[in-house]
Amino acid sequence: YVSVVDRASAFGSLGPLGHDVRSLGLKHVKAATNFVCGLGGTDVTPDTLRWALTQTRSSGERLGPVYVPEGV
Repeated sequence: YVSVVDRASAFGSLGPLGHDVRSLGLKHVKAATNFVCGLGGTDVTPDTLRWALTQTRSSGERLGPVYVPEGV
């Protein structure tokens, strides 16, 4: 499982780092999810990162980015 956390968004697409990771073609990875969080200067806390890891393991492969709600 791979959880990529981006602090920048590319609207209608993955974040810049998420796009780079997906382009690697990691065939042995069960799921790779791109999370966009910290927009507008909001904090990215350890709880946010734990939430992202849990979402990746429970949801499987996602095609688009996941915009993290503020205060997760």
